[in-house]
Amino acid sequence: MKLKYLLSDLDGVIRKFPKLRDHAIEEKYNLPDGSLLEAAFEKKILNQVVCGEITDPQWRQKMTDHLGKRANEESAQKAVFEWSDFCGELDLNYLNYIEAYFSNDHLVLLTNGTSRLNADLQKLKIEKKFHKIFNSSELGFCKPSLKSFEHVLHFLNCRADEILFVDDSRSHVEAARSLGFHAFHYDSLPAFQKFLSQLVADFWQPIAPTELTHLFLDAPTELVIAGGWGIDLFLDKVTREHADIDVWLHRKDLAALQEHLADWDFWVADPPGTLRPLIHGEKLDHPIQDIWCRKGYLQPWQFQVMLYDLDDNNWIYKRDPTIRRQIDSVICKTKKGQKILAPEVQLLYKSKNIREKDQLDFHNLCQALNDQQKNWLKQSLIKVYNNEHLWINQL
Repeated sequence: MKLKYLLSDLDGVIRKFPKLRDHAIEEKYNLPDGSLLEAAFEKKILNQVVCGEITDPQWRQKMTDHLGKRANEESAQKAVFEWSDFCGELDLNYLNYIEAYFSNDHLVLLTNGTSRLNADLQKLKIEKKFHKIFNSSELGFCKPSLKSFEHVLHFLNCRADEILFVDDSRSHVEAARSLGFHAFHYDSLPAFQKFLSQLVADFWQPIAPTELTHLFLDAPTELVIAGGWGIDLFLDKVTREHADIDVWLHRKDLAALQEHLADWDFWVADPPGTLRPLIHGEKLDHPIQDIWCRKGYLQPWQFQVMLYDLDDNNWIYKRDPTIRRQIDSVICKTKKGQKILAPEVQLLYKSKNIREKDQLDFHNLCQALNDQQKNWLKQSLIKVYNNEHLWINQL
């Protein structure tokens, strides 16, 4: 799955209007609590302004007229004037996050806006952040009309499943989904981060071990292949399909590798699995250990870096720091000279949540490990799992 565009709503997602400000204005002019929004979002006049049937000033005058029925006319005029003298506040955390994922050429705005939208965007200094801005008052129709989403598809010339739509309205989200868009009902940034991470997680086209070796030829760090590919290189045969490929790297060497592969994207998988860009030179501490790498923006993930820690040249097992080995005994070479993570150590890493592929790797390795390797793995499993792991009796 490849996303080409993020199609974002404006109000309630990128731009926020504090309710406390509305309340303060209503209190100042002796208006009933909630009356400003009630007047602004009166269904008939709201639909007129966002579909371009009336202008923004005309809409605000209708607001004033509506409020004038509940308060004196002068107070209504002053309240609407003061309420209008504000173009909202930006959610910079959301903006920064989506800009890290998508370049400006792939950020698109779809908003039920008024004729004042362009002026507001200029005041907020975000008018140039989007490849295209779709303003309903210019289109003549608004969300959740399917026309809005069909217009976007026609203009961008792409499939619905290549777009992620984000909106704080459930009806808008459901309309987009009905046409095949990926869609998220926005309620918080952490929830959106989790959703987006899961959405892009399956977009893998792992680099081949030979290509990975070539990539690391002049690298300041050594290449140690781990995971399923490391096991198959040890066995000198391909025993199963591989959805990814892992590079085992000392934590202190990450900055040097990122500098060497400067044209690659490095992303941190923050526990429990939210992806974010790795800041150049950023120091990552335990328990962060997974870095996803891809050739460039919106390209498939190609390899994963697994970080390990050392103490006085001793490798430390992340789930039980009392399990240690000299680093030279944890890295071994295949018959063809490729450096890999020792297979018995790799099985220990795989032992926590056993998947079908992990069980297959264990079965294949059991026939190839020597007695010393099997004994080390068995004793380590006993130590970590208190003699309750299913592999123990099979070693």
